[in-house]
Amino acid sequence: MALAESDWAFFYKHRLIMRRSLAELSWVLIFPFITLFSIGILTRYIVSIDDARDIGGFILVGTFVWTFYSLVQRAMSYGVMFDIWNRCLVHIIIAPRFVRSFLVGNALFGVSSAVFTTVLTGACAYVMFGFNILDAGWILPLALGIISLYAMAEGLVIVSFVLTHGYEYVALIWQLVGIIMILSGVYYPISLFPLWLKAASLLLPHTHVLVALRTVMFPALMDVEVNAFHHLGYGLLLAVVYLALGIKLFYRALDESRTTGAITDL
Repeated sequence: MALAESDWAFFYKHRLIMRRSLAELSWVLIFPFITLFSIGILTRYIVSIDDARDIGGFILVGTFVWTFYSLVQRAMSYGVMFDIWNRCLVHIIIAPRFVRSFLVGNALFGVSSAVFTTVLTGACAYVMFGFNILDAGWILPLALGIISLYAMAEGLVIVSFVLTHGYEYVALIWQLVGIIMILSGVYYPISLFPLWLKAASLLLPHTHVLVALRTVMFPALMDVEVNAFHHLGYGLLLAVVYLALGIKLFYRALDESRTTGAITDL
């Protein structure tokens, strides 16, 4: 009987943690569906293609963009997470010029690490799969620049929620990456989406960046009426707006966490 009770105790502990933690609950309610939808839609897309010669490159472009975005977002959001884990957030956040240094330093690290990884994986993709990401030409640095702006904005939003609502919102770091993967069409075109989901997808800079890159690199797989320049323009506009909102939210979160004392609980 004692053994049964101890077994139940460990089970019950996990149950309590999952009820109280958004991060733990997401492993059951969010991540399985991200995998299901992404692989399911990709399978449907591959089956629908008559000439699949370019499908590998089509998918790899999405992988490059998604990886670049996730690395920049991680640098921005982990800029506060590391200080929370090391129990020094309060000391860091009261330092002179904290906000400017936080924004510039983390952004530079995120972009530089993402560029470094892109160069390495780009060389690997060329050697192993014959895929050259540089075939995108001058559009590539513009596209990655747009992605960087949005990733910074998203990182700031995540940090803002953590500062004002608690540590459990750290889960957004991983949840949003998966949701972005589905909505922006990393592995498939958004033309497969129903209209309501397509409308949501078009609010993401990633979607427009991927359309522009794929239109240049794989025109046979894209709609002939698609204009890469227009999509880059839309993506840039969205990214700038989101970044401005992210910075504003970050400033507000700092003021609120200092006023309420929420920052001392992290």
